[in-house]
Amino acid sequence: MKTEEHARRARELEEDLAWSARERRRDNVRMLIGIVCSLVIAIPIMMTSARVTDVEIGRVFLYGGLAIGYIGVFASVIWGLQRSVKRGDTHW
Repeated sequence: MKTEEHARRARELEEDLAWSARERRRDNVRMLIGIVCSLVIAIPIMMTSARVTDVEIGRVFLYGGLAIGYIGVFASVIWGLQRSVKRGDTHW
C-alpha cells in the first residue's frame, strides 16, 4: 500500500518536473526570439547611420538603433525573469 503511494507520488513529481523543464525551455526560446528580433531591427538602423551624409541624422540613426536594441534585449530578459519567478524557478 505504501509503495503504491510512493510510486504514484514519484510519477506525479516526474510529470511536474517534465512540465517545468518544458515551460522553461519554451520561455528561453521566446526570450531568444525577442532578442534576435530586436537586433534584426536595430542593426539595419545602425547601418543606415554609416550611409547618410549628414552627421546629425547619422547620430540619430546610430543612437536610435542602439536604443531599440538595448530596449528589446532588456524587455526580453525582464519578461523571461518574471516568467521564471511566476513559475517558481527563482526568487527576485
